[in-house]
Amino acid sequence: MHCAYAIAIYNSLFYSDSSTGSGRRVWRTSDQRVALMNESISHLDSAIVLARSSRERAVYEVQLAIVLGVWGFEWEVDDAFRRAALDDPASASFSRMAREHRDKLRNPSAAHTSVGSPPTTSPVVVDRLGHRLQ
Repeated sequence: MHCAYAIAIYNSLFYSDSSTGSGRRVWRTSDQRVALMNESISHLDSAIVLARSSRERAVYEVQLAIVLGVWGFEWEVDDAFRRAALDDPASASFSRMAREHRDKLRNPSAAHTSVGSPPTTSPVVVDRLGHRLQ
């Protein structure tokens, strides 16, 4: 539940106003965005602590990495991906994400975007078992 709430808060940072029919993007003020991101990160931290399995914890770590990537906390993203890969060593995708992000840190000129950056990458929303919801 904490993860779902955290992702809902995160998604609320990037919404469009369709009430006017224009579909224009509506941005919150800086202090609102920071407060919402802090709330989102807090709930993801709670989800990680309350995870019932190492697989579930790994999924939440990846969600945290995506949220942190939006703000450019690349070293924290690296830590979250590394923890996800360690929490679920059987998951090739978590290991691949950790490896690819580490490679990006080693060679920033080869990287095109930050993890979870809104213009090019949508967050992956998963349930507590790691099944994709979107």
